Amino acid sequence: MDGGLVDNQPLSELVLNGCGTIFAVSVGPYRLEGKPPHNLVDNAIGSTYLAIHQAQRMEEAYVRLLLGDRGRLLHVHNWLDFPVEHFNFTPELVREVVDEADRLTQQWLAEQGY
Repeated sequence: MDGGLVDNQPLSELVLNGCGTIFAVSVGPYRLEGKPPHNLVDNAIGSTYLAIHQAQRMEEAYVRLLLGDRGRLLHVHNWLDFPVEHFNFTPELVREVVDEADRLTQQWLAEQGY
């Protein structure tokens, strides 16, 4: 499920509807650590990403509390190297990102023994 900006990963809804083991897969652009913003918009976007990340972490903690010993929450975060500076998400770029996220998720699952 994708909740968009308001509730990016509404994982608690899954638990409240009886799901047990949950694989939460996040896909995001790779951003170099320590790279300073070069303008107001870049700063706002970075702040938004940080706020979304923190909200997701809080949601995950809540889900783990709700689950108790009935299941597990496994977080898969695929950092991808794709251009977001101009927000020119062509159908080709979207397909490329989806395919790469799928490949990385399959790789992570195999490495974890799933």
